[in-house]
This record gives sequence, structure tokens and C-alpha cells, in this order.
Amino acid sequence: MDSDGDRWLREHPKVEVFLPDRPQGDWRAETGYCWIAKVWFRSWNEARTAKAAIRSEGWVPGSLGRKIRVGVSDGRDAQRLAEFVLERWPDVRRIQLRCD
Repeated sequence: MDSDGDRWLREHPKVEVFLPDRPQGDWRAETGYCWIAKVWFRSWNEARTAKAAIRSEGWVPGSLGRKIRVGVSDGRDAQRLAEFVLERWPDVRRIQLRCD
């Protein structure tokens, strides 16, 4: 079944989703231990700027150099974070949304 989430992923090729199992229907409905978003930026300065902006929107980012790691509440929150990042930093290297 082709869900809205699948269509959204095709429109955003820099975003990857990793799931423990393939849910029936929309990937954003997957439940697990936790959802994590990882974002790889092109420079340390870009990552620092993004980290501050992400924090100002209410998420709690951690960083490892050019990579920012953010705990998100669910798949829809992960998508909102990815959209936030892509709107402001369209040249981001990649975004990984992971449900473990």
C-alpha cells in the first residue's frame, strides 16, 4: 500500500527511514522503543546554527561534530523535524529517521 508517508519520502530523497518491522500502512505509525532523527550537515558551523534553531523549536538536540541527533516522540514528529531542517538547510547531506 502506498501511504502519504511513502509519497513524502519519495519527494524528499535526502531522508531515509529505518524501522524494526514494516508496519501495515504508514511508516509514521510504527511504534518501538524510541524514535531518533540524525541529521548530517556540511560544516560544524552549520550544525551549531541548526542545533540552536532546533532547540528553539522545542526539540532537544545532541551533536557529534557535523551530525545532530534528536529524540522525537513518533514518526510524525520525526517528519516535522525533517521538514524543519530541509526548509532551512536544503543542502543538508542526509537525514535518517529511525525507530528502534
